[in-house]
Amino acid sequence: MNDILKIRINKFSPIPLSFYIITVSGSLYVTNAGLQIIFEYLGYGILLASIFIHYLKAPARRRKHLNGYAFILLILFSIGILLQELVWTTKFTLLLTMLAIIFTYLLSEGIISSYKEIKTISYAVFTGVITSTVLALISGISITGSASEGIFGSSFSINGGILYKNYFAADMLAVYMGLFICSKFGYKSKTTDRLIMFLSVLCIILSGSRGAFVLFVVFLIVIEYDKIKMIKGKQRTAFIFILVIVCIIVFAFLYRNIALNSSTYMYRIRGLLNYLDYSNGDLFHMVFGNAEMAYDQETSYVLTIRSIVGWDGSLEFAWLDILIKNGILGIVGFALIFIRSFKIALSTNNWKVKAILIAVTATCLCSSLVETYIQSIHAVFGIYCYMIMAACCNLYTNELHK
Repeated sequence: MNDILKIRINKFSPIPLSFYIITVSGSLYVTNAGLQIIFEYLGYGILLASIFIHYLKAPARRRKHLNGYAFILLILFSIGILLQELVWTTKFTLLLTMLAIIFTYLLSEGIISSYKEIKTISYAVFTGVITSTVLALISGISITGSASEGIFGSSFSINGGILYKNYFAADMLAVYMGLFICSKFGYKSKTTDRLIMFLSVLCIILSGSRGAFVLFVVFLIVIEYDKIKMIKGKQRTAFIFILVIVCIIVFAFLYRNIALNSSTYMYRIRGLLNYLDYSNGDLFHMVFGNAEMAYDQETSYVLTIRSIVGWDGSLEFAWLDILIKNGILGIVGFALIFIRSFKIALSTNNWKVKAILIAVTATCLCSSLVETYIQSIHAVFGIYCYMIMAACCNLYTNELHK
């Protein structure tokens, strides 16, 4: 992968800068200062402008290949928002979120073209977390707390100066994933890389975020998918089939016996069930979303929905937020993203690309069951995964047109 495409650093430098700013936008210091929106708009402005310029300079063949997918996603993600009764500023903000996802997943194909660039983005996120931690410490903001259901039974947690400990853990998971991919498939990692990978794992554990720890384990297991290439012929097909069945059974067992026995996770499930009960029979809002219920209200998004559908559930569930914001059409759109990525991963002949794409896509998809990363721009993890997925998809496109 590192030998396939190369790009000059001056053209790429806005990308890690944007990831640094976006990461810092989620810090407690910036949030308490009321500057989160400014930092987010600045970070995403740099990121989306860089991606769009890259897209315009791309060969016509690549643009044509991407335009059809982008148009379908744009329709699925935006039609519900446009049809609902929302003030134009709210519509603009929600549409910007959808554009950020389309840009980073599709239009960014080819903007990351080497392991060095993946490493640079990972370091940008890590530097953003360090900045957030330092800002919290010098301003007297606590970076420790408690976890109701922590890792290995511990109730202690740290947030690294990030607004939520789960976001902090996800940031560090993104750092680890990028550096691990580089060390496994790109080049021998340096001492600094290994130290930061160790610190990333330690931070995930100390955060007390069980969801992030589960995602970490999922990534470590699935990234070894390239080992399957050692199995030849029909035996490989049979092995993959059996492996998929076993994974489904194991996942179902763990989900039923661990996730569904977790009081905090069941809190999220009840949030989804409460909304489904509330929307029962309301076909329009189920199909197109019910953002008008949640936004433009006197209270916050979370408080507004919980006050309407029930206080015994939370909204930390990506598919619920998609259903509220975009309706069933939005769910179809996100499903197409993951289906396309898995299809490309299984189609490519490059086993490095195959393993990376399956691992990142699977980890990102699993995150939708524990957090809202796949549809949110407030945390960097989802956007980070989309950019890596786009890089892999681009290599497959190049493979087809050799």
